[in-house]
Amino acid sequence: MYLSSLVPGAEVVKGFNTLSAWALQNGPLAGKQVYICGDSVEAKQVVMAVATKLGLSALDRGFLSVARELENFPLQLFPQWRLPLYITIGLSAAFFFYLLIRDIIYAYVTQGEDISFRIMVSLANKVCPIVSLIMLSLCYLPGVLASFLQLYRGTKYRSDLLCA
Repeated sequence: MYLSSLVPGAEVVKGFNTLSAWALQNGPLAGKQVYICGDSVEAKQVVMAVATKLGLSALDRGFLSVARELENFPLQLFPQWRLPLYITIGLSAAFFFYLLIRDIIYAYVTQGEDISFRIMVSLANKVCPIVSLIMLSLCYLPGVLASFLQLYRGTKYRSDLLCA
């Protein structure tokens, strides 16, 4: 909308927001969807033709007023990332404050040393690996539990299932 107000009389079409530069450089584009919006039907048809020639599937999303929604559309593609993101932020905050109390505040109270200059580097170098290893182990935990359950129940390598 802002761009169309800068250049009166120009036909502005919004598109190609959901494609990353990596996808454009490295992968085949066939079958990927591109969302197009604009106020001019003719201009949208031209952009949709270009997208089709590139092997993309163009989808008309309506008027140019929908452009702001298209800008945020890639973020809406991954709603499942909210829970892991909240867990990561929570774990990071918890370990940061734990290590802050244990390493910095405790040293100041017991020994009188002011080592607060270590907060940004030293604590970050401890928090990031701890949280990374916890998140990695949480990713593998369901698979490990499922494999133990299969081995315990005998459903993975039962001889009567193999003979049937």
